[in-house]
Amino acid sequence: MRSNFNIILKISDSCPLACDYCYYFRNIVSEHKKRPLKISIRTVQAICKRINEYSKSVDISKVFFSLHGGEPLTVWKRYFCKICDELERNLTVPYKLLLQSNGVLIDEEWINILKKYNVQLGISIDGPEKYQNVHRKLKNGKGSFEIVNSNILKCISNGLKPGVLLVIDPYFNPEEIFKYVVDDLTIEGMDILIRDYTVDTIPSEQYVQDVSSCLSRWMDLWLNHNNPNLHIRLFDSMLRVLQGKGSCLEFGFRNNINSIPTVTIYTDGEISPADELSSISSDFMNIQKNVHQNSFEEVFKLKKFEKIRVACTQVAEECKDCYLQNVCCGGAGLLERYSSKKGFRNRGVYCKVWKDLFTKLIEKLLLSGYSRDKLIKVLQGIKL
Repeated sequence: MRSNFNIILKISDSCPLACDYCYYFRNIVSEHKKRPLKISIRTVQAICKRINEYSKSVDISKVFFSLHGGEPLTVWKRYFCKICDELERNLTVPYKLLLQSNGVLIDEEWINILKKYNVQLGISIDGPEKYQNVHRKLKNGKGSFEIVNSNILKCISNGLKPGVLLVIDPYFNPEEIFKYVVDDLTIEGMDILIRDYTVDTIPSEQYVQDVSSCLSRWMDLWLNHNNPNLHIRLFDSMLRVLQGKGSCLEFGFRNNINSIPTVTIYTDGEISPADELSSISSDFMNIQKNVHQNSFEEVFKLKKFEKIRVACTQVAEECKDCYLQNVCCGGAGLLERYSSKKGFRNRGVYCKVWKDLFTKLIEKLLLSGYSRDKLIKVLQGIKL
């Protein structure tokens, strides 16, 4: 069976923003302080070598590199081109480059570089000025909206239409943010994220209720917009699994996992599990493997990756009586199911959120004439 290989590649370890919810620079994981500010060409070459080796034993369909940081555009433009050239020169398997940026450093020269290397661009923005400037500030304390908004429009006018990623604050107005992104920026591809919390760290039941209410309003906006070209990755995934298709999320709404686990590779070549699990602990992420010394075969034999695989094929005991267990599959990610006592064997902290949203989508599907029999089979875990 052919599989995609998803690699979160941190080409930079610096960032011009000081976002107060940053999982990388502001949470319990502080290893970035020990790492080089940018990835070396030698490390890029080592990554290519390890992928080529791995492809001899595993049928890799395509490698997806998500270029991250820090802010990936803090590497010099010429140096970024060298990284892209090394990947093209050394990889023997098909690959795709995706880049997640905070949008601060984008200019016309960067736009031309991203177009040259066919890099799919995502820009993080939380909404119009009064929302963007709450959490996403420059290091001097000033808001980042003006420059990011200008650079998004610059991308669009130069033929590089980005997707956007929004971190949801449940106390911001969804209608205002939706209007800004969809109507003002004319964005048709977006992802919405909720704050990273585990069973040990979730603030309160009231906070979960507030998140559920907020995302319910977001879903109404998406459904009522009635535009098949408007994609919100989270909602697309929920709709797909209700129709018996695969989720768009790495860990969410699926009772299986890509046969090749997602890895993060840092600027020094260190390898860890998927970046979205960073908020668990430094110990969880630190597997003491590096592309300069270790193969992916060695990495994926580790017990930590086995725990991730098992978690992706099972739900918690508390979920087994839920009629949504075969579509929710424990929630939108593994992090929300984690506790220091039971690992991933917990009901997710956002259980109410997903139950409310799936119920809304099921009602919408049935009202639109979707086959009740097909839906029942999917809810029972029967493949269509």
